[in-house]
Amino acid sequence: MDLHENNEANTVTATFELLGLKSHDVSIEVHQGRLTVSGEFDKTESREEGGYAVRELFSFLWVYR
Repeated sequence: MDLHENNEANTVTATFELLGLKSHDVSIEVHQGRLTVSGEFDKTESREEGGYAVRELFSFLWVYR
């Protein structure tokens, strides 16, 4: 996360690299003056390998406060 503050415009800009996430995977909330950015990523891969069915589940949850 990169933060940039502009005192003249009274703004703060936060830039996040969210590799592999789409906008609907991300939540941005402000509660009692606190910014929370969170996201969740779930992915399932299935394949056959050596005569066996292989199924991999990936799940990732993160929160910036």
